[in-house]
Amino acid sequence: MWLKKDPSLKQIEEAVSAMPTYVYFADEQDTRDSMLFGGVLVHRQKLADLDDGIAKIKESVGLAERNPIKWSPSDSDAYAAQRNLSHENRRDLRERVLSLLEKIEATSFFSLVWKFDKGFTADAYKWAFQNVLQRLIITVERKAKATKVIWYPGLDVVVDWFPQPSRRREFLSIYDDAYHDGYMFDKNRLPPLKELNACPCLLVTSCQFSPGLQLADFTVGSIGRLFRWAYKRDGDPVSVIPLVRPTVETLLRINNEVIGYGLVLPTTGAARRKVNEALAALGF
Repeated sequence: MWLKKDPSLKQIEEAVSAMPTYVYFADEQDTRDSMLFGGVLVHRQKLADLDDGIAKIKESVGLAERNPIKWSPSDSDAYAAQRNLSHENRRDLRERVLSLLEKIEATSFFSLVWKFDKGFTADAYKWAFQNVLQRLIITVERKAKATKVIWYPGLDVVVDWFPQPSRRREFLSIYDDAYHDGYMFDKNRLPPLKELNACPCLLVTSCQFSPGLQLADFTVGSIGRLFRWAYKRDGDPVSVIPLVRPTVETLLRINNEVIGYGLVLPTTGAARRKVNEALAALGF
């Protein structure tokens, strides 16, 4: 039996929309040149718009709702339908998925490292994961203080399979530490995720089965394109801008600064300078 939506629920929905309750979907991109980790923070009330939006975008290019999508689809059978799309449809798919960010009022942030820069280490994924968790704490704490409301769950963090399965307990422990301990620095403290009513455990699934992770994958691909252009200047800016603008416009900013917040980069090496120059050259 189909359930009809009760008009009286509108007031409840409006109340929920004001609550500080979010889901962060995160993915990683590991190439020969760089490693990125990050994704999108979405208010829980917008999740239905996210799921419905991804389904309609797939339909618009001839895919079924159950067909998974990625910025760069792998060679596995699961992504055969996407690989078989025309070049035009694959381009449209990228643009339409990224256009969804504005509709769902997403906030995005990423950690990025260039593998040939000074200071790169094999623990780049761990470093990037910790940085993203710190930005999550900053963002959710600011939103909670703005509403002055306590709500549970305040935050769920959903990530794609870890890139190194043998280290999964170590990566799960990173979240557990952030949940129980938070982060201490010389001049300030970030509270434990527990104090922000986050889910006590990290949620791990596959991009293949999650519309939210599919969106996160596209944002990681978009920022990866910006990062590569920052170092290599490969491609006409006119062709690069549509692929990166929707994600750049959702980046976390504090006092109008994006470096260190929406884009977390090592303090050593050339990354900060190159990304700032790229953002300026592309008109952001």
